[in-house]
Amino acid sequence: MKVSFYLFFFFSLSAFGQEVTNQTEIQERSYYDKVAEKACSCLSELEVINDVKEALTTCIISSTNKVHEEDVEDKYSRDFTVEGIRAHHKKVRDLLIKNCSIVSTED
Repeated sequence: MKVSFYLFFFFSLSAFGQEVTNQTEIQERSYYDKVAEKACSCLSELEVINDVKEALTTCIISSTNKVHEEDVEDKYSRDFTVEGIRAHHKKVRDLLIKNCSIVSTED
């Protein structure tokens, strides 16, 4: 159990701790849009969501990893600070609330 916790912690740091630097605001927005789009897709593929927070975290982590795997030309710097991880998660979560019909509260 400890090993799985440490693996989850490590991967979540590497996933959430990445931010775009030395690029324009449009490119940064595009990065977070890509992650949010993939996270929305991930959430829609879940059959049952028992814990919303856990589902969001899992989908944001996997989506961030997918964006980094697919965009190998783009060099994203990593911010492994607590603030960097929280900022990344918040930006993606805000885009999900705004654009993803599964998460959005608008009817």
